[in-house]
Amino acid sequence: VLYLIAINPLKLWILKRIQGWDHLVSFLLFINFLEIIGYTAVIYFMGGIEATYLTILYATTIASVGSVSQRHHTFLVAGICILAYNAMILLEGANLIPWYKVIPDFHLPWSHRLTRMLVVDALMLLIAYITSYTAILLRKAKGDLQSAYAVLEQRVAERTKELSKANEELQS
Repeated sequence: VLYLIAINPLKLWILKRIQGWDHLVSFLLFINFLEIIGYTAVIYFMGGIEATYLTILYATTIASVGSVSQRHHTFLVAGICILAYNAMILLEGANLIPWYKVIPDFHLPWSHRLTRMLVVDALMLLIAYITSYTAILLRKAKGDLQSAYAVLEQRVAERTKELSKANEELQS
C-alpha cells in the first residue's frame, strides 16, 4: 500500500514534464503496470486466492484506462492484470510462493481454483470490452454534439446577420 501511495507524487511530477502524446501514453502504461504489480502484491498478502474480492482493484484500473485510452491499451492493461493474477494463483497453488492463509482451514481444490481464476479473467475482459466500447460511444456522441453545436452557431450567426439587416432597414 505504501508503494502505491509512493508512486503517485512521482507520477504527477513526471506527468507535468512530459512532452508529446506518445511519451505520455507510454508513461501512463508503465504507471498502470506498476499499479498492477502493487495491486497483485496487496491481493497476495491479503490471502491470494482467498482475496479474490480484491480483484476490484484490477477492475478499476481497467475501467479507468478504458474510459480515457484507446481500445488496444485497455485490453493490454486487462491482459497484464490477468497475467499477474493468474501467475500469483498458480505459483501459490504449486507452493512456489508461500500461501498467506487468512482463514487457517481454507482449502480450494485445483478445479475450484482454476474455475475462480477463469471467472475473474473473463470478468476482467468483460470490463475491458464494456469500458472501451462505452468510451467509443461517448467520443462519437461528443463529436456529434460538437458538430451540432457548430451548425447551431452558424445558424445563430446567420439569423443575427438577417436581424441586423432588417433592423437597419427599419431604421432607414
